Amino acid sequence: MRQLLFELMQVALGQRKTLSRVPSPEEWQGVLLLARKQSIAGIAYHGVELLSGKDQKPPRKILLTWFRLSEKVRQKNVILDERSHELLSMLSKAGIRGCLLKGQGMACYYSTELQGLRQSGDIDVYADCGRERIDAFAKALGKKNIDWSYRHLHLKIWDDTLVELHYHIESFFNPFKNSRFQKFVQQNKGMLFCSETAFVAPSLTMNLFYALLHIYNHILSSRIGLKQVIDYYFLLRTANANFGAFENGETLENVLRQFGMYRFAGGMMWLLQEITGLERHYMFCDPLERDGRFLLDKVIMPIDDDKGERHTHMAKDKDVMMFVFKRSSILMTRYPSDALWSPLWLVGQRFYKIVKNRKSQKTV
Repeated sequence: MRQLLFELMQVALGQRKTLSRVPSPEEWQGVLLLARKQSIAGIAYHGVELLSGKDQKPPRKILLTWFRLSEKVRQKNVILDERSHELLSMLSKAGIRGCLLKGQGMACYYSTELQGLRQSGDIDVYADCGRERIDAFAKALGKKNIDWSYRHLHLKIWDDTLVELHYHIESFFNPFKNSRFQKFVQQNKGMLFCSETAFVAPSLTMNLFYALLHIYNHILSSRIGLKQVIDYYFLLRTANANFGAFENGETLENVLRQFGMYRFAGGMMWLLQEITGLERHYMFCDPLERDGRFLLDKVIMPIDDDKGERHTHMAKDKDVMMFVFKRSSILMTRYPSDALWSPLWLVGQRFYKIVKNRKSQKTV
């Protein structure tokens, strides 16, 4: 089933024209369910559309279900595009410089026919003003009892869209790395506010590092899906082996080595080769099969995971903690410094949040 989905994604991306065999109706149903679980149903449907010959298509009932799902993704993207522009405009009117992270900003790198089929959850925006001013911005919108974390506030400005308003674009769980990373962001802040796409967003070079770090953190604390792998496919295709340099003079390779992510990057290159058919000349390092297969089998699509357990904002703290401890033990052999710190970071942030909330209540 997994291999069939990979082949279908390669058809959608133009890397192949047909599947290696004709799936049974039961297999088609399994591929659809797997695509939904991986948040790529819309992109997979485009692959179905491109398949040649009726014998390669799924049964009519499954096809109609798939079509309806893809149309919902298109409609949601229209709303998210509108809300993204609105939010950036609201920040600008408040005198706050903002840029779009992930989501709709990443979709801009997709091919024209796939832009509307990338499935997004919420809107992530970085506001270049610090935590206190973001709090004031949220309160000016009439928001109270705002949920927050080290990186961002969670806001519901509209009924149809959730917002994560960042004061840190990202972080490392290892506090020593995180301190260096926040300095790196300040040294290269100009690369966060570019107009290379339809939105003000990080430059392509910055996104090549930022997107990889985002994936890395999700692997340590929750899980990534094929959607993030496809995001990176389009970033690399857009770069076309021209990776550029950062404002502080560092190359992408040096930055990844500096933050201990180069081995992880090699694993990601293998995943891109295996899942999307990406050619070697688009990559900035050699694929590492052992690391890539580990990520695929243990993190992205675990063979022994039937529940599809995920870390979400709605999950109970106890469940999240158990998941992170379990994940850290799995990743300790591959990424020891960050895997060791991820549960400690989570505990520390929970404690810090409790203390800050109590202080805020006393001052009210």
